[in-house]
Amino acid sequence: MNRRGFTFVELLIALSVSSVIGLSVVTLMGAVTSGITSKEDGRQSSIRLSTLKTRLSAYVSPARCVLASTPTTFTLWMNDQRESNTVHASEVRWVAFNPDKELIEVSFVSFPSNWDEETTTRNDIECDDSTDFNQLRNTFDAMGFVTSITAADQIKECQLWFNKDNPIETTMISFEFKLSSTLGETKALVVDEVIRQHLQPIEGTE
Repeated sequence: MNRRGFTFVELLIALSVSSVIGLSVVTLMGAVTSGITSKEDGRQSSIRLSTLKTRLSAYVSPARCVLASTPTTFTLWMNDQRESNTVHASEVRWVAFNPDKELIEVSFVSFPSNWDEETTTRNDIECDDSTDFNQLRNTFDAMGFVTSITAADQIKECQLWFNKDNPIETTMISFEFKLSSTLGETKALVVDEVIRQHLQPIEGTE
């Protein structure tokens, strides 16, 4: 019986073929894994975008008007709880993008729960057209009367646009932002939010 083993050349060829097949399998598995990761990342980004839009709409849509704005912040008059047609500190919401924490934060004045109505009313500053709303927030914050909550996190970049130069006349706010993701960051996304019933204070900020 003629026994014949692999020659050195045949062995090299066999190893080369095996290497090519192995590399192909690894590449294919990598592509499949990358595709699954990309798809999952896209799904998560879509969910976060929907959640972000819902949360922003919850503040902007029912608001009366914008009191102040910058490219990364805006101040809203949310309601007229005191039915005075003027802006009071407790009716204001400050919305700001914090690039260090990568989040959009909403702040508001919150008086101690053990205060009676008379004490609360006495400390609830009535604003006018000369009010610096950034300073107003700082004043109440120094007294420990400001509460901040996170409206959205993992925000890599955020830029704001307003449809009017004068904040008080603004009826639409556009948010352009990028979300942090497992693949780095998403492409620029845009959300437009409209104040449904624009109402300016009769007195004070006009």
